[in-house]
Formats: sequence, structure tokens, C-alpha cells
Amino acid sequence: MNSASPIIPILVKDSQLAVKFSERLLEEGIFISAIRPPTVPVNTARLRLTVMATHEREDLDYLLEKLGGIGKELGII
Repeated sequence: MNSASPIIPILVKDSQLAVKFSERLLEEGIFISAIRPPTVPVNTARLRLTVMATHEREDLDYLLEKLGGIGKELGII
């Protein structure tokens, strides 16, 4: 999804899957909130990732590795 701010939404669609994705990421030491209805419309549940200047390249590499692995594990990718 497009974003003009440091908040990067990752569309998951299914609310339960978004929560599971968020929980799995937390198990790996990554806190990313699952945003779901009624905050967003039905079938647009998402993860809300915020990148900050304090994140280092290694942090982002680790995040991308975990997003890919967990996304595959959950059948999203």
C-alpha cells in the first residue's frame, strides 16, 4: 500500500490473519500492530509498520527476513 508518511501499511485483508502475523512477529522481537475493523473497512486489515531514524540497516534486514518467512508460513506470500 502507498504511504506518504513513515507509517507503512502492509495489507493482509483477513483480520484473524493480521493478528496472527502480528503475534508471530512479536515472538521474533518485532512489534507491529495489527489494524482491523472497525478502525479500517472490512477486508482491509493490515499491519502498521513505522520506520524511525533510530532503526539501523540490520534492523530493517531482520524485519524483511521475518516478514518474508512468517508471510510464507501463514500463506500470505
